[in-house]
Amino acid sequence: MKRLIFPILLLNVLLLQAQPFEKSYPYFNEAYGDLVFVHEHGYTLAGLGLSNGQYFLYLIHTDLNGDTLWTRHLDYGVKSLGLVRAITDNEDNHYISFFYADSAGLVKFTTDWQEVWRKKFDDLPRIYQLCLDSENKLLLSASGESTCLMKLDNDGSLIWQSAPIGSNSRTNATAITETESGNIALFTHSLGDFGYTFPNNRISIYSATGALIDSGNVSPDQVYSYGVFCSRQYDNHLLSVCNNGRGINYLVHHEENGTILQQKEITLPVTNPEIYCYIFNSAGGVTTVGTGDINKLFFHGMSISGDSLWTNIRSYSESNIPFSLALCADGGYLLSGGIEINGFNQPYLIKTDPWGGNSPLHTASPELSDGLHVYPNPAIENVNFVQTSASEPGIITITDIAGKQVAAFPLNAEKIVWNTHGIQPGVYLYRLRSQNKNTGGKLMIAR
Repeated sequence: MKRLIFPILLLNVLLLQAQPFEKSYPYFNEAYGDLVFVHEHGYTLAGLGLSNGQYFLYLIHTDLNGDTLWTRHLDYGVKSLGLVRAITDNEDNHYISFFYADSAGLVKFTTDWQEVWRKKFDDLPRIYQLCLDSENKLLLSASGESTCLMKLDNDGSLIWQSAPIGSNSRTNATAITETESGNIALFTHSLGDFGYTFPNNRISIYSATGALIDSGNVSPDQVYSYGVFCSRQYDNHLLSVCNNGRGINYLVHHEENGTILQQKEITLPVTNPEIYCYIFNSAGGVTTVGTGDINKLFFHGMSISGDSLWTNIRSYSESNIPFSLALCADGGYLLSGGIEINGFNQPYLIKTDPWGGNSPLHTASPELSDGLHVYPNPAIENVNFVQTSASEPGIITITDIAGKQVAAFPLNAEKIVWNTHGIQPGVYLYRLRSQNKNTGGKLMIAR
């Protein structure tokens, strides 16, 4: 009897955690969910909204189920809707920037969203990107007549400002990150005459004091010009997602000066895919979110080298734009964005499991789960792996939620039994790879 109690309690713990949900928040005439912040006991959604003809910065705070606890309208003299950026420092203070006002604005909030200070940059109408350096100081890219890099103290005071990049305001910053060497990599592109082309995609490398020390570009495809829209430090180099504005995306490992170490085109099962954001996931890989086809939203998981592992696609009757993706403590994701409902854009939150799915025991996407039956789930002593379609030799690997491999064994017949003796209780990921199969899912081990 005792052996049955723990599996039930463990399952209840999982089910009592934040469950997957999709919710929109119709509090304004027009708004997008530009930002999402994950807290221990809830989430905060932020962006610019429009109500009764007035534009403002809004905050919507929810519990772990996405139910609204409070909302806040902050009138900062915003003149129009525009993209909002944010960062949370090492002490859990929040910084939110916005533009399309008379000047660029930057606001600091405490952990419980009380305003600490507010800054205006009269000669810089837009702040494009924000990040923190190793000293917990703010790095931001701003634009006026040209683009520059700035470093601010935690009280908003300017430490230094770089020389201008580009010759006019059509040079936009797409990503900013501090590298392992302590330098700062700023990615920019210049808009062409007919929209968002990337004829002048550049990486500018700055020292910790703001001096320009190197520059280059990233060109994963020699035929088209690509832009880097998201870049992060990975090991001793940079990992970037690039696109050419024509539905072709790459995951690229490269050095600071743009020299490509490894690249792979991201294959997605939708037409004209456009990736909006990516994060490192709890399995040691990369998860991206984007749109494609007509009103389709996808979550797509890859290995760190860009090999596709799973895809979850959601279809909507109206247009849907994702903006901000965050990783949750249970390995799932929280996505914010804007969806058109009855002709108006409303902010939304989508909470998923680690595969972009809708239930705590969701197993990857249907196309990856076909051909393999895994039971019992939860399991106590043994797990059966049964090929439900034509059997073929393959390898099954088991990893924990952090991506550490705990078991690997061949599947040379229709069925194999894995004894879980010595395996700690918890949630694990399994994957079968063979010549014609690449399938996986989630498995819970109980005692």
